[in-house]
Amino acid sequence: SSAVLRKPLPSNWNSGDRELIYYSSCLDLLIGISKGRGNNLVNKPFASEHFPVMHGLSILTNITATATDSATQRSVILHLRTRWLHLLQLLLYDLETTQLDFALLCSSSHLTFLENLLTSVEEILVLTPVEPTPRDVVSTMCPDCGNVYLPDAIFCRECGRKRVQPQSAAAEEPPRFQELGAEKEEYLAAMLTCIESFFNGPFKACSIRDDAAGDKLAIIGHRFLKRFRMLERSQQLKARLPRSCSELLDIASFRVIGAMDGQHSGAKPLGIRGLSVEEDGPSVFERQTSAVLGAQAKWQEMLDALRKDERVQQRLSWPDQMLGQTFLNIYQESDPDNGEYSKVQAVQPPVVDFRRNHISLLDAVNRLIRHCEAHITDVHSLRRVLRILGAIISFARGANDPSRLTTVQAELCDAGVSKLLVHILDKHNIEDIRLHTWRLLSELLSGLQSGGLCKVNKV
Repeated sequence: SSAVLRKPLPSNWNSGDRELIYYSSCLDLLIGISKGRGNNLVNKPFASEHFPVMHGLSILTNITATATDSATQRSVILHLRTRWLHLLQLLLYDLETTQLDFALLCSSSHLTFLENLLTSVEEILVLTPVEPTPRDVVSTMCPDCGNVYLPDAIFCRECGRKRVQPQSAAAEEPPRFQELGAEKEEYLAAMLTCIESFFNGPFKACSIRDDAAGDKLAIIGHRFLKRFRMLERSQQLKARLPRSCSELLDIASFRVIGAMDGQHSGAKPLGIRGLSVEEDGPSVFERQTSAVLGAQAKWQEMLDALRKDERVQQRLSWPDQMLGQTFLNIYQESDPDNGEYSKVQAVQPPVVDFRRNHISLLDAVNRLIRHCEAHITDVHSLRRVLRILGAIISFARGANDPSRLTTVQAELCDAGVSKLLVHILDKHNIEDIRLHTWRLLSELLSGLQSGGLCKVNKV
């Protein structure tokens, strides 16, 4: 089942194929067990192991229906894309803020997916695509002198040029809408659910956490804002949409507009978690949402301040550094003739005893590698193991003993670290994991003797 889930070939399937029916049933099963935030710690990691989110982004980007496909093929692809979107929404967006995978959310693969998602909504509703324009985003730098504007600046404080402000959304012609069939209705609902989930928390969290990704998300977000403001005002479109899609469109519009400029201009978000809208003043839902977003913003500011503090970073890396140092010197801890062993033994019960060289660096690293190979999709474990292996080499290099560094590098190669690093590079496109892996590989090669270098080259 895992092999089928990871390598779908919809172009070779027909609606009556047993393989397609089995594949679709596997997707439905994963969707079912991933629903609900109470399953974040057990069921969702299980589903992610069998259907990695990075794989989902890849197939949603690369597998689309084309004009050359037959009606059956288009129906199959639409059916599968609907289920991929459902699963992606549950595994990537429907999480608590502390459990979001920010590296993946801020990656270029996810940004491409968002752009394609908006394009797919425009295509299914037969809308003219919205192209991003410089006026859609508030400029952060003066085009004349290059001075960076203050957040509330109206004029440049260096040359006096007036800052370009975003224009309000101009009136657009009503969409040339066509009736939706049952399959397209389900597909549209899946896309709107993804959009609503992303702009209901992950969008703001990513913008606060990563400035570079925040700028790119702002450009994409303004495309969504411009399009959904138009959809919100189009009563003709809403009247012809099925009721379920119309309600989802209201909710998605509310989320997009609320995330981008904090105010809702027009239609009332009916049917959102059963909360009604008052005629005068903000709704109960709007007041609750505003309070939650304000608390989240303050919390994110505090977290960002802590992340920039060197003392906090040192404290966070301390456990991995200590584990690396312990693994490096583990033969000393298990050697009865070593002074450190005697100190440890003095505080242990009399029955506890180790024997010389029964525990070694090679044994410890072998266990780490076996764990990583068995859980190659567990990105949190990979990050920690890579940090521990980096600490081992770092402490060996800092010992000012070239022979010790060479011995450690040779033992790591013998344990299969280089093979693991190549496997990780082949398996993952997550930027921080690839960066840690390349850095560790360069540390492993640096100063390595010819024998060890041959082993790595062979790998």
